[in-house]
Amino acid sequence: MIPSPYSKGCSLEAELVAAGTLNELEQVLAKGKLLLLHDELTREQLMPKNFVFYNP
Repeated sequence: MIPSPYSKGCSLEAELVAAGTLNELEQVLAKGKLLLLHDELTREQLMPKNFVFYNP
């Protein structure tokens, strides 16, 4: 996998689970696993609401 340019890479071993929609993300059991976001969830960059540059 190629990490985001805004985060550091890492080396780990874990079960991979994936979510492509908000419904899938709400249903997936990802605790202790590597969560792969794709499709609908990655079409735009996610911005945390408490981020310094957040302008809704």
